[in-house]
Amino acid sequence: MVVDTATNTLFVSNYQANTVALLDGLSHEVLKTVDVSGNPCAIVFDQERKTAYVTAERGDKVYAIDAISGKIKTSFDVVGPYEMVVSSKTGWLYVTSDSTGRVFVIDPESGSTLSTLHIEAPCGITINREKDIVYVSSETTGKVHVIDGRTNNIVATIPVEEGPRGMAVNPETDTLLVINTFSNSVSVIDEAENRVTDTLTVDNGPRRIAVNPNTNTAYVISLVEGSLGFIDLNTNTIIESVTVPRPYDVAVDSQNNLVYVSNPFSNQLYVVEGFEREIVTPRPGAIAAEYIIIGVAVGVVAAGAAAGFMILRRRSGKDTEGRE
Repeated sequence: MVVDTATNTLFVSNYQANTVALLDGLSHEVLKTVDVSGNPCAIVFDQERKTAYVTAERGDKVYAIDAISGKIKTSFDVVGPYEMVVSSKTGWLYVTSDSTGRVFVIDPESGSTLSTLHIEAPCGITINREKDIVYVSSETTGKVHVIDGRTNNIVATIPVEEGPRGMAVNPETDTLLVINTFSNSVSVIDEAENRVTDTLTVDNGPRRIAVNPNTNTAYVISLVEGSLGFIDLNTNTIIESVTVPRPYDVAVDSQNNLVYVSNPFSNQLYVVEGFEREIVTPRPGAIAAEYIIIGVAVGVVAAGAAAGFMILRRRSGKDTEGRE
């Protein structure tokens, strides 16, 4: 799940339905639906090239989708693709393959593999786009590997806590945040020194994290606890935790200060307003049952708007609700 902040377009993958949906991030209307075989999973967006890339986890492919036309431009073979980032400087893709213990560096223009890095159980991946530094977490070793995007070499290894998975970068402060699933914590890392400067305790079963650099706020989803935690990165403190049933993935629209959280077990997408803590969620049954979501995915109505959104507004300590 990823947001193009320039057009307010949300790209989401429907794992079991084998589609990728382009949604209006403000109205939640489905603009286009693209057929993609092989169980689409991770999605990244290249703003410069107006292209979305999606991994087909069981199809051993990565697809390139034109963001304007909504059509597949090309595809190329990758063994066991899972997570992925794209470099805004080179346009290269960095694709983790946990089944093979590798990270593939791919030139999407030619589809050729430029480099292959061997990392045990590569799981999460993120990138500092300004510095072109890629970070890969190894879930079984408790380490984060630092890759220089200029040379595609591993230049450092940072020990964190148990079960590192999702990661996010705040480019404004050059801070890397790492989810430690088995330790129920978040490691705060100084990118300049490649060292942990703080460790924060979060709700049970944290899985993924996203950052809004404009507000210096991080959002942590905890699958076991069923929550979305708000971290003030100015003070490295949890400022609030909102109940979100069985969250699985999170994405941020930094321009509109919206947070998107998917629930793959009820086929729902939650939209949280960053300042007001306003939660928008489709009613149960509003989404077609065949659109099962898993990983970076969200169920959507086959065509038209995902109607019947419920709005929970938190005002003065009281909850009120409405519909749109």
